[in-house]
Amino acid sequence: MRETDISPCRNPGRFRWKKFGKKGPHAAACPALVSLITAGFIAVSLGYGAGNSALAAQQQTGNGTAASETDAPMPRNRTADTDYGTAAMAYLQTIATDYPARTNEENARSDTDAAMEAWIADELAGMGYTVHTQEYVHQNYTGTNVYVNKPGNSDDLIVLGAHYDCVDTAGIDDNGSGVSVLLETARRFYGVPTDCSLQFVFFDNEEHGGYVGSYNYVAHNLRPEGLLDRVLCYLNFDSVGAGDYLFAYGGIYGKNGVLQDIWPWHAAQEAAEDASVDLHTLPAEVAENPDAEIAFPTPTRYRGSDHYYFSAAGIPYVYFEASRWCEEGGGGGNADTVLTCHYQSADPAFVETGGQIMHTRFDSLAEIERLLPGRLPRNLSDTAAIAAGMIQNITPDTPAEMTEKYGVETRKEFTADLASGKISGEEASDAAPEDTQEVTERVSEEAKAGTALDVGGEKQAGIATSQNRLGLVLCLLFLAAAAAAVLALLLAGIRTLSRPKRRRRGGRRRKRRE
Repeated sequence: MRETDISPCRNPGRFRWKKFGKKGPHAAACPALVSLITAGFIAVSLGYGAGNSALAAQQQTGNGTAASETDAPMPRNRTADTDYGTAAMAYLQTIATDYPARTNEENARSDTDAAMEAWIADELAGMGYTVHTQEYVHQNYTGTNVYVNKPGNSDDLIVLGAHYDCVDTAGIDDNGSGVSVLLETARRFYGVPTDCSLQFVFFDNEEHGGYVGSYNYVAHNLRPEGLLDRVLCYLNFDSVGAGDYLFAYGGIYGKNGVLQDIWPWHAAQEAAEDASVDLHTLPAEVAENPDAEIAFPTPTRYRGSDHYYFSAAGIPYVYFEASRWCEEGGGGGNADTVLTCHYQSADPAFVETGGQIMHTRFDSLAEIERLLPGRLPRNLSDTAAIAAGMIQNITPDTPAEMTEKYGVETRKEFTADLASGKISGEEASDAAPEDTQEVTERVSEEAKAGTALDVGGEKQAGIATSQNRLGLVLCLLFLAAAAAAVLALLLAGIRTLSRPKRRRRGGRRRKRRE
């Protein structure tokens, strides 16, 4: 049996050989070598860990949140967290005080719109996010989208968006409410593990120019960056504060009246049920109202906000809005609002506007709180709870699971096309996909003519893969360095050992000659 002498080397840094029995020399383990090998393995472990966290640290720096503070899952039931909507309400109060009339019309972007952009960026940076902006010039409109990335356990992406511009009002419901919920949600999930990666986007130019901000974002950012195939769904928050009921819309009708891309709407319904929130959808009367110039077959609302171009690009959506729609028999609103069968409140206080709050003098914090006390906190809390539930519950497998669970939903009879007004039967089922195809092609053509936005070298798609690759590279570098040091030390020891042996042989020859 061979033994190893682990006694210290007499000459530090040099090997010493000892004989044990008749089987020749064996290496004595030098503490320097043992220490070096141990340090090498420690360096390898640290290098791999650093590689896995390096890119995440680049995207999320600033608050120093420890892993132990973020590993616990968020509560699914809203009653377990009474804080939903509190931060959103505080944001909304700041918007009311500092950023009214955030208009952005042709060749005329207001100072408050630009100031609102800067404030949103500062708030996100204060949470710890790396903030990105997309400046665009589209025909006569100039604006800026603001967005941040939150890496998840997969590259599959959930995009959440709200527009921050408004008409010449205080813009509290439309759309300070959506911005406030989105800021709270971004704050809530910073540093919290999620199955999907998240992207929070604040759009300019929704009110003027036909969703110019979200159009440029889809055409000149998502598509050129190759992210369209990675986006599982888009969640849109617009005017969620003042209406009587919280609504969710989703899906689009294809040929033969088949409802497509509906799974996020089901996910929203399940999250609302978990949070004990009443979430409404379009009544059948919306599509069947004979007085409506433009109606929407339930539960879609293909136009109306920034989800439009996401859906046109093939991304399933959910659009959240607090409002009212026509009652049974098509009543509700007044001669103006009945054209779309859409209004926000049945409260008599709004009779002069036909039940509308957005785009009127009533869209201010003081008026909404005076006429509808408690409405804003309730709606913000409900919306934030549903958003949190969807983020927690959606995984890369959710689309397939929802499709299997709910099947393919079909409504074969509806009376209105999404874009063209009243048509029926075969005309309706054929017209909607043509309109969708036209929009998709237009987005694609614009994207080819534009250039991809520089996001500082940070590609949202492939974040997890990039982290693993960086970790592997660092690991290999440390391993190579440790191996080189060990090899050099071994060679030095061999050279040292060879010299004493030659001297001993020489001594024996001298004794024989004597």
